[in-house]
Amino acid sequence: MAKKHLDKPVDKEVLSELALYQGYVDMPKKWDLDPEELIVENLNNDIFEMPFGWTKTWDRLNTYLREYLYLKDRIKMVNEKSWGEIYQPREASPPLLQADFNNLKDSPDAVVLYGTKVKKNSCSVVITYDDKKFKNLKKTVKLDNNKFIMFPAVCSYYITTNRSNDINFINTITYKYF
Repeated sequence: MAKKHLDKPVDKEVLSELALYQGYVDMPKKWDLDPEELIVENLNNDIFEMPFGWTKTWDRLNTYLREYLYLKDRIKMVNEKSWGEIYQPREASPPLLQADFNNLKDSPDAVVLYGTKVKKNSCSVVITYDDKKFKNLKKTVKLDNNKFIMFPAVCSYYITTNRSNDINFINTITYKYF
């Protein structure tokens, strides 16, 4: 009698998932990204506290990310906010969190960090997350030039110390899913 129950299939349903996407932006020919255009916006945003402006390069990057993730995993998203930050040699970020746990409805769903001009092996992103009963786990991902990292906005993160003698320019875009 017990054998009858073993012959029946068991269904599995994933209730929760934290996805981390990373890769290099590979633009089509004649659609190259102009890092200088993003650097100017980073400088205006970080130093002069001007709003991050629309540029052809930013639009191409944003479109690439949204279309890539839609084609890869059918993720539909719209950008919420964009800004750029400059990291001097030996500078790191404080802990960062883009979601507001007191207002998750209006918080972004995802964060994208893009290395506009980041020296190879000069910095990483450390993402903190929970996995069931295991709390405050950390995932370290190297951030290089032309590389993006996307992760849930409910994960805190920080940029490690810039180990190069050059300035690192990092763009952040937050997204909402729809």
